[in-house]
Formats: sequence, structure tokens, C-alpha cells
Amino acid sequence: MDDNPLTTVSPHTVSGCTLRGWIADPNAGLWHGEAVQLDVAADGTAWAGLGDRTPCRDILLTANVCDASGSQAGWGQFTGSHTGVPIENNTVAGTRWDAIGTLNAQNVRITGNTVTGRAGGIYVKSIQDQPLATVEITGNRISGIGDRDALAIRTDAADAPITEAVVDGNTVDCAEVRYYGAVTPRAGAVLQCR
Repeated sequence: MDDNPLTTVSPHTVSGCTLRGWIADPNAGLWHGEAVQLDVAADGTAWAGLGDRTPCRDILLTANVCDASGSQAGWGQFTGSHTGVPIENNTVAGTRWDAIGTLNAQNVRITGNTVTGRAGGIYVKSIQDQPLATVEITGNRISGIGDRDALAIRTDAADAPITEAVVDGNTVDCAEVRYYGAVTPRAGAVLQCR
């Protein structure tokens, strides 16, 4: 058995979907519109069940296309997962915020995705009192980014460091890669463009 916490067999897969066009809520930020929303069942997010803090588990997002439609602009984000899921080999274009953004997600693997023409690219963040471990961002192709970072890992809270990070093999403009706060690579690994 493999000891890598990111090596899993996902019994639930979101694959082969074409997610085009989104009508933004004028009262919410652009990050609000996630084409695929995977969350923790917490107060304010558990609209169809109990807020028991149960995370989504064993889900793989792979081989999907997220873009604008003929009549509507793109989604806010392809996914803004708040839980640890593999995000692999997706094509994301035309989103209005970060293409892939995870918040407070443990054991994150974002690999082999193509991101083009967005406000931002791949963005991983921890929140206060919630340190994160095991973040792998590898083999992605990111281009045509607007005002936000093409690739970023961010912690603003001293009590929420991000450890065991691996960022390597991405095709990205290093001038658009940022690490904010206490971000530590896995032993022997690199943080690309640092």
C-alpha cells in the first residue's frame, strides 16, 4: 500500500462535464460562482442538510471543461473546493476569478490542468486556526492571467501555516507566482519560482 496521502482511489468522480456560461449574482463576489462546489457541511454552507462539519471525501475532478458559453460569460471559478480532492487534467478558460481556488483544504493535489485567459490561475489558501498540510501543484499549464496571481499559496494567519508543499513542473510565468506567509516545502521538494 502506498503511504502517500494523496494516492487514493476515488469512488466518486466528476468527469467529462462541459460547464459553460454563468449568470453572476450582483450581490455576491465573483468567487461565489463555482461550477463545481465541494464543501464542508458547516453553518451557511449546508443548504440541504445538517451543518455537521462533514467534509466531502473521495471525489476526483478530472477531464472537465469550464468556459464561457455563446451567450454568457464564464463561471466565477471552476472549483473553489473547501475540502481535499484531486483536481486533475481539466481545461479551464474564461473564469472571472481564480480558475481553481481551494480554501482550507487538506491533502490537495492539483495536477495536469490547463488554465487560460482568467483573472487568476491556481490559488490555495489557509484560514485562521486551520493549518494545512500536503499541497501538491504540479504539471499545470497556466497562461493569459489578468490582475491576480497565476499561481499562489497563501496564509495570512501565524497559526495557519501551510506545510509539505510541492510546486513543480508547472508551465507558468514566474513573475506571476507568489507565496504569502508561512509556506514550507516538503523535505527534498521545491517551490517552483521561489
